[in-house]
Amino acid sequence: MANQTTTLSAFAPGAAAAAAAAAAGGAVGTGTAVGGGAGASLQARIQSDNDLRSFLASPTFNALWAYLLRLKKAATSIARSSVPSPPPAPSAVAGMGALLAALGDLIAEVPPGPTTVGRYGNAAFREWHARASRALPDLVRHVGVTDDADVAEVVDLLSLCWGNTTRLDYGSGHEAAFLVVLFVLSEKLKLFPREEDVHLPLTLLPQYLTLTRALQSTYNLEPAGSHGVWGLDDFAFLPYLFGAAQLVDTPVPPAAVCTHPIPPSLVADYLYFDAVAEIYRVKGPGLSMHSPMLYDVSGAVGGWAKVAGGMVKMYRAEVWGKRVVVQHLGFGRLFEWTG
Repeated sequence: MANQTTTLSAFAPGAAAAAAAAAAGGAVGTGTAVGGGAGASLQARIQSDNDLRSFLASPTFNALWAYLLRLKKAATSIARSSVPSPPPAPSAVAGMGALLAALGDLIAEVPPGPTTVGRYGNAAFREWHARASRALPDLVRHVGVTDDADVAEVVDLLSLCWGNTTRLDYGSGHEAAFLVVLFVLSEKLKLFPREEDVHLPLTLLPQYLTLTRALQSTYNLEPAGSHGVWGLDDFAFLPYLFGAAQLVDTPVPPAAVCTHPIPPSLVADYLYFDAVAEIYRVKGPGLSMHSPMLYDVSGAVGGWAKVAGGMVKMYRAEVWGKRVVVQHLGFGRLFEWTG
């Protein structure tokens, strides 16, 4: 686990987030093919610390980060119960929701088998992933992607969102790939109009979390990395970032996460409490024992505004600033390498 004093400094007044690992990197790599679609349309370009530094200074990353902050603003001080109903089909929001639901339905068709890999992972996940990849082209077209090359690339981007079929694990790098998918659909393909921004963190992200949690529990996917996002959560980060923004200007104190069980109304309305409730479901009560970083954050001075700001800084430093987390991201025409 990373030094918690360093990581929690993101919540201290005047703290600046680290942009990348400090170690010197090697030469910029040319990239290797990644993605689960037939076209193998993506290249993994972050192969050294120099590559990562180039990426973090690039127009592509700057645009992605501005997009993340825009979604955070859209979610600020908004409970999920107050979000308008999602636009109906054939909207892209409805199509993306149907895509996630269809992949969730596939889990029932691929039950876990007797074969495990490593300590936990069930090899049946590979069959689920293969079936999902075969289903994705038609599902992506129903989101509104029409050009064949765009369909192939979005399929490959999505194939990076569910977990690793070699190691049978899942982590914040896969979740980051889902943010890239939303960015591409919004900013490159113009399928999500800005007036629908609130539905991306508060409608589609919860549906994505429902799917990935089902994959984790069904196929016993291991956390990618020995301590997930350096101790914040074994698998996820975005529900804390957007969830803390939701809670700004509410009367609910950060210390309420220490209540077990968390009231169902808070779980239903706020992604932060939903994420902590999932931890309680898996690990039981005792947040200070099994999730000390979340416990420490619950006492942050400055309330939810300070927590939300700290989550943004931590996300940049501990997810996008860690080569081991983002090295499997794929770059192509839609998510361009401009490093």
